[in-house]
Amino acid sequence: MKNSIVIKNVSFSYAKSEKKALDDVSLCINEGELVLLCGESGSGKTTFSRLLNGLIPHYYEGKMNGNVSIFEKDTKETPLTQLSENIGTVFQNPKTQFYTVRVDTEIAFSLENLGLQKEEIIKRRQAACEKLGIENLFKKSMFALSGGEKQKVACACVDALSPRLIVMDEPTSNLDVAAIEDLRKITLQWKKEGHTIVISEHRLDWIKDDCDKVVYFKNGKIENEWDGKTFCELSTEELHSLSLRAQNHFCPLFGMQESQVIQIPQIDFSYQKKNLFNREKKLPYVLHTSPFTIPFGAVVALVGKNGSGKSTLARLLCGLEKKSDFVPDDMNPYMVFQDVNHQLFTPSVAEELLCGNKTFKKGNAEEKQQIKERALYLLEKLNLLEYKNAHPMSLSGGQKQRCAIACAMLSGKNFIIYDEPTSGLDYKNMEATAELIRSLSKTRITQIIITHDPEFIEKSCDYFIFMQNGNVLKYGNLTQENATSSKTNLKSESNIEFLERFFKGER
Repeated sequence: MKNSIVIKNVSFSYAKSEKKALDDVSLCINEGELVLLCGESGSGKTTFSRLLNGLIPHYYEGKMNGNVSIFEKDTKETPLTQLSENIGTVFQNPKTQFYTVRVDTEIAFSLENLGLQKEEIIKRRQAACEKLGIENLFKKSMFALSGGEKQKVACACVDALSPRLIVMDEPTSNLDVAAIEDLRKITLQWKKEGHTIVISEHRLDWIKDDCDKVVYFKNGKIENEWDGKTFCELSTEELHSLSLRAQNHFCPLFGMQESQVIQIPQIDFSYQKKNLFNREKKLPYVLHTSPFTIPFGAVVALVGKNGSGKSTLARLLCGLEKKSDFVPDDMNPYMVFQDVNHQLFTPSVAEELLCGNKTFKKGNAEEKQQIKERALYLLEKLNLLEYKNAHPMSLSGGQKQRCAIACAMLSGKNFIIYDEPTSGLDYKNMEATAELIRSLSKTRITQIIITHDPEFIEKSCDYFIFMQNGNVLKYGNLTQENATSSKTNLKSESNIEFLERFFKGER
């Protein structure tokens, strides 16, 4: 079998960084193989993927030694425009690869750059939409899509190009269980068609059974390599010892006793659009929820399929949308966005944690010292202490996520919402984050977690809200007891049974 990718003794350090992101890495990948890259956050997976698509050395500045050959082309000597003819990439944050404002034009954009005829562009675009199941998004604005829907569009853009090599960085980070299964099907179809596929991922269960090769990174080095069959035989304990996620499952061990609750009234919300005469046009409701409650101090899993309204509800609860007055005045909200790049502002990680704390700005010397000590504690617990003086934007995706979570925990707010907080988190850091979230709940801080991650729910949440088509369909404690439902036919089913079926893709 012919090698399509040959990485030989490659080391790389980003500009203005003394630490090697990759250290003497060598790997051969055969034509048509499906390869899984795994390892802790910041171990080098994303940097390695940038070698494969030519972004290193042509886009990211730094010091590089060694050689990279992609389909017999030396990436140092070949312009990025030529390399991209054979390579398609789905980035960890798909928004960074979009150029137009509508789904149909976005999929057509890269095809137009190849100089294809109009008929061929239309044919490929339609085929990609059907394959990814996004025909309903075809005419939508890119700004109106959920995170998971944007991920699907990014995959459709790559599929339309039909490249020889497909590189995916954390492709399931924002996808629900049904969308993950759809992605698995399209990935296997790509493999059947002969594409070489390299996936950097923390959620391993969806694809590990189909891999030809699994490559484990640690501290910038390739520490281990398995064939797919051998990797699948590793036990849960062995995976956890490597800080890798095990099989997704859902078996929460606790519920909570409801005491004082936050009453959320019925919500009818639609976005406003101005016409040519600057008059507001009311669009159809994106949220039409029945009333529901959230216990004070609860850790709430906000779940539902992509596009069900979870992020919109969160923005309303945080007062980030106009005419959103659904949270009582005594609630002081803070939100960690799905794309944390929008909320990292300062020159260092340590300053980032302190800048949002009002007590640190106005308090006395003793209070300021206590907050500094708390900041260092959070950085240590989230494995960020060594980066306290680093610029937040120099961190890996998972490290940025943990930095934003630490900022929320030090903000002094009593109502925190996290939008997909485990995106980019390995097992060890996911467990540390869950532990801190649970400790905050003991101080009566109410926390809502938008997530598709059952393993994280198991370790952190005691309450849930389930959304479907813009409505709160079911909510209550994570126990085997039945709880409130807006649909009477769901009352006979316990909350855990309900969510178990949802995470198996049965609903």
